[in-house]
Amino acid sequence: MLRKGIWTLAIVVAAAQGAEPQVISVCEALTHPELYDHKLVAIRGIEVAGMEGGWLKGQSCDKAFITNGYIWPSMVWLEMSRSAREAAGIQAKELKSSLKRMDAELKKKGFNSHRDRLVITYVGFLQLYDDSTQEYHPDSRSTRANGFGHLNASPAQVIVEDVKDAVIERVHNPRPNTK
Repeated sequence: MLRKGIWTLAIVVAAAQGAEPQVISVCEALTHPELYDHKLVAIRGIEVAGMEGGWLKGQSCDKAFITNGYIWPSMVWLEMSRSAREAAGIQAKELKSSLKRMDAELKKKGFNSHRDRLVITYVGFLQLYDDSTQEYHPDSRSTRANGFGHLNASPAQVIVEDVKDAVIERVHNPRPNTK
């Protein structure tokens, strides 16, 4: 209940400020988490989608976030679950409408996820663990971290409110067909 109250307060403050958040890159968010954690952000990166969900990947910042020697992947989990959005006070209809609009725009532009790369901006509330050093777990055979998203692989997540500004980059070497 307290967490929902904190998110709701953050939304009310952001709405009262009235301005769109400044667009930042995944690399900027992970390099300076103290500036963006628990704040409304517009975060831009390369969208990576799979059956388990989606991420925004940073470009050229492979060591942006390190805890206790663990080098996290430079990516942000895109949290779109109903429970997370409700806890953050985000209306489901708004996101649904935004995603529908974006899908139509990408279809019109001929986006092909097997051939193209998508650089896109997601607007929402950025969240990192309050003490990410406590989320690092070395064991006898490997090192793993307890992050966000599928396999807890991401050091941060954005609870998505809106999606915008898609740019399709045609990749010269398409991904091989794995069928």
